[in-house]
Amino acid sequence: MTIIIDTEYTPNPNALKFILNHPVIKQGTKSMKSPDEADGDKLAQALFGLKGVTTLFYMENFITVSKDESVDWDVLEEEVRLSILDNFNPETKDDTSKAKNDDGIDSNIEKLEKILDERIRPALAMDGGGVEIVALSPSMELTVKYFGACGGCPYSTFNTLKAIEGILQKLFDPKITVVAV
Repeated sequence: MTIIIDTEYTPNPNALKFILNHPVIKQGTKSMKSPDEADGDKLAQALFGLKGVTTLFYMENFITVSKDESVDWDVLEEEVRLSILDNFNPETKDDTSKAKNDDGIDSNIEKLEKILDERIRPALAMDGGGVEIVALSPSMELTVKYFGACGGCPYSTFNTLKAIEGILQKLFDPKITVVAV
């Protein structure tokens, strides 16, 4: 299997998107903030073994790697590429991250997931990031969590959040508010 890796810059200067010519996971997303969360994932363990790597985000055919500011991409980018080439095994990646309340995914969450899938997640994925629903309160406050490049990006904390809220107010409920954790 020949693996081809393209790299794209993201709006977050501390995150790069590594696009592969093979699926990284079968469906959903996978986000890891520490080597402890990479248990059983050879690729993630190798990437966390690189100096400066702080978070990983898998989605479809890409991996977003975030780093701390003390490390420069000039060196780390090539180290990440080599780690991917040495440790990538597409058959082992399968995770889905969907928010559930105590009773499972209710109809409002399902509707919101559909809107996110169709209107919001593709745009975030283009920049190497993603968003997941954490909770929906009875007062229509939606709590979301950003992943990948969006996780540490200054734009996601206000601009992107307001854009998501506007889309959901138009397509779901004019009273909904969106907050990030």
